[in-house]
Amino acid sequence: MGLASDTMSAESLDTDPFAFAIRRASVLLTSLPIDHRARLAKLFLQGLQLPENALTDLVNTLPSKTRDPSLLPAELFLMILSHLSYRDLARCRQVNRNWHQCVSSGAVWKGRYLQKFSRTSDDSTEESSDSTNAANLELKIEQDRTLTSKGDVPWFNLYATRHTLENNWWRGRCSMHSVSHGGCFDYAHLGTVYSVQGDLAHDIVVSASHDHTAKLWSLSSRKLLRVFYGHSGSVLCLHLDLNRGIVLSGSADNTIIAWRALDGLVLKRLTGHGGAVTGLAANDEILASCSRDGFIRLWSLATLSPIGVLGAHNGCVNTICIRNSLLVSGSSDRTVVVWDLKSQHPIHVFQDLDASVSSVAFISDDTIVAGTRGGAICWFNIRTGQRLGKIRGAHSRTVRSLCYNETHQLLISASHDGLIKVWNANLHTIDSSNSNRLSVSSDSKHIDKRTVSPANTRYFELLYSLSEHNASKSQFHVSTDSRYLLSCGEDLCFTVYDFGLGASKLEYAHQF
Repeated sequence: MGLASDTMSAESLDTDPFAFAIRRASVLLTSLPIDHRARLAKLFLQGLQLPENALTDLVNTLPSKTRDPSLLPAELFLMILSHLSYRDLARCRQVNRNWHQCVSSGAVWKGRYLQKFSRTSDDSTEESSDSTNAANLELKIEQDRTLTSKGDVPWFNLYATRHTLENNWWRGRCSMHSVSHGGCFDYAHLGTVYSVQGDLAHDIVVSASHDHTAKLWSLSSRKLLRVFYGHSGSVLCLHLDLNRGIVLSGSADNTIIAWRALDGLVLKRLTGHGGAVTGLAANDEILASCSRDGFIRLWSLATLSPIGVLGAHNGCVNTICIRNSLLVSGSSDRTVVVWDLKSQHPIHVFQDLDASVSSVAFISDDTIVAGTRGGAICWFNIRTGQRLGKIRGAHSRTVRSLCYNETHQLLISASHDGLIKVWNANLHTIDSSNSNRLSVSSDSKHIDKRTVSPANTRYFELLYSLSEHNASKSQFHVSTDSRYLLSCGEDLCFTVYDFGLGASKLEYAHQF
């Protein structure tokens, strides 16, 4: 009887075109990767326009003893999981081995990772067309597949690590290592440390000091690897380019030295400035240096030869930064100038700031920030030439350094008041049509909305300050990547803030 029933069932499939099509489609779908099947199932169910409780009703049709969503077809179960929060998914992984395997699937975490972390600071992204979004998503998927040398991208590990790092950054959860507290770095320098930069992917930190030296360190072992001797004055600024295997240092002796990172060999000494070299910045092809002589000099990174001189300031050029083909400079003449590196001509000049400009940084292709000796932070749109806002009293003294953490969308400022402040760089909007300036209250934690201008001015939100280790010491420079914050100052050391607490897969941190 059973054989006859099976035969009839098979014959009905052969005679019923719909059933035959379903069988053929099932064979085709099961041959596809799991993430492709999940995507097709989602599109199919969306096309059916089922009510919200349809999936619940489907689960309830199962026998009571087997009413387990994981027993559903994988595509449907993965679709259910896609609606859960990160915390709920973490709990689901603990149910049993089957649930753990399903919840850890790349099909669950790939879309979630790309949706949350493949973001831009430009609000116009939300208004782009569906076709553009789809193209960008496919490009991002291809880029993320290069994160590992293995065949499969570890989407869950990537998401968990990135999620933990982001929470730590936004909440200020970190560990701290410095010379003066614990002696993790042996004999950092004999004088004030003016600059520090790091490269997490290569486990390298380089520092520059008043003692006329630059030093190369291992970030993980906290050990000194190399000392660069050759300057006759304080080393004021650095640029680290480990792709080319070089370290560049600018000094009060008016020169720049290119060192071979491997053994400390002097490759070339760059001359031409008539004053101390106060800043270095570079893109893939061009190195820029600024000086107290009021000029910015451009050099080819490939040949280390001069290729141009920029001069539009009437005072010392204190700071520069580069993004793609644009350079921004800040000067003691209270101006910020935006340059086109291709034409070597200024695009915009922002004048009459409240004090000498001591630091500049990009926070997007269109927006820059500048810190002044008066303790203010200002920001500008460099495409339109518009001043977007200003925070008076962001610090009580000179804002010596600004850097933007693009991974976590945070602005970090360091000042001679001894404080490092971390700001939410997702610009917020305040509707205030009757005010003429933006200021911060005396405790620097609350913005006075009555002093915001013009209408719908956008501002940064202060998240927290880092100051416990050396509140009485000036901060000269900060740099950052997805995991670490590096700072230096008058206490003869540099400090490493590690925001990797609780992240179990930190080998992926340098890939963000």
